[in-house]
Amino acid sequence: MSYKFYIFFLLFFFTFIASYSQCRIIEDGILALTRIETNSSAVSFEYNQWGWVTSETRSGVGSGYLNYKFEYEYDGNGNRVQLILNDPYFVRKECNEYSLDNQIMEKNIYEDYGKDFQYIGQYSYTYQDGLLQTILMQINSSTGLRNNIKKEFSYNKERQLVQITKHDWIFTYWLHTETYNFEYNDFGDILYYSLEMIESEAPVKFWRYCFSYNEERELTERSLYYAVGSGWSTRPNNRYIYHYDTLLEDETILFPDIYNFDELNFNCFPSTKKIKKHDFWLLDCGGSLNFIESAEYSYRPININSEVAHYEQENILVYPNPTTGELFLRLRSAPDGEWRIKNIEIFDVMGKSVHSSLPANLSTTIIDISNLNSGIYYVKVFTEQGDVVKKIVKQ
Repeated sequence: MSYKFYIFFLLFFFTFIASYSQCRIIEDGILALTRIETNSSAVSFEYNQWGWVTSETRSGVGSGYLNYKFEYEYDGNGNRVQLILNDPYFVRKECNEYSLDNQIMEKNIYEDYGKDFQYIGQYSYTYQDGLLQTILMQINSSTGLRNNIKKEFSYNKERQLVQITKHDWIFTYWLHTETYNFEYNDFGDILYYSLEMIESEAPVKFWRYCFSYNEERELTERSLYYAVGSGWSTRPNNRYIYHYDTLLEDETILFPDIYNFDELNFNCFPSTKKIKKHDFWLLDCGGSLNFIESAEYSYRPININSEVAHYEQENILVYPNPTTGELFLRLRSAPDGEWRIKNIEIFDVMGKSVHSSLPANLSTTIIDISNLNSGIYYVKVFTEQGDVVKKIVKQ
């Protein structure tokens, strides 16, 4: 099994760890990333009226040769219920099922090599305290579904993912074959993401991604290192160097919430800056790190429709705004005289959920967001009367 397959396979998991829910933003004139282009190829994104990506296409520049095209469909809550991958050689379809609290529970896989879709298998998901705990992959066989791969997820006290253990089903038992490890700095930014292969029950280092940040905690470089002996190579196998532009005061950037935008989907790009380009460097056979190409990022304004509740948004007050830490959410009366709040959730501009809480039955709720990075966020209040979204600024 190749390294590229490992990465591609893991990407499906991170889609639902980092961003299983999206928020319907109620702002107009948002700048959406629509194209990433190099001299040889380009990736283009299309969005619907809610700011959710409906398609992602990679093709050759000039030649127009199609590398792949993803098409996405969503339910009313922004959950991705269907994905279709159009590859030059086959078509893959994924159909997702969600719980009432918008957690993916099952993914069914189909593939078509020219003779209509055939059922391949399914992924099943389990959770504990709102965190993904296991993903079980079962493949279709002549005797029905049989176990194939299982992944187990572990978290630290800050609810950050710290480890994934992969198990392969061998005849009648689970064999531990791989371990993915994650390390963070004191601010919660990811520093290292590594893979260990399990050989004779002992871990063997394979590769490691390293992330570097500037003083403003903006991701500046991501590099891949391979293991050498018991340590790591002194030179990276490849490196991405990111360049940013400063946003205007009234600008908001919308990045596509899909795993192919960011290869590893850690969502660690700053929400207050616009990615201008990234440079790609690659190690050659002689051991020299060479510049290969730059990728230019293009944006365009899009208008995102609002879905406002049946009552005025002023019935919910969120203050102070901007805030440096504590956020007060004050509830006024609803038209029927009674509030029925189900949940409060905060999203960043990429649609990633960064906070979720069940409020006490009080007129004023206090939410501590001092741990969040500075930037623009959206507070979404889920009620039985409807959902309300408020834009806030964290200083």
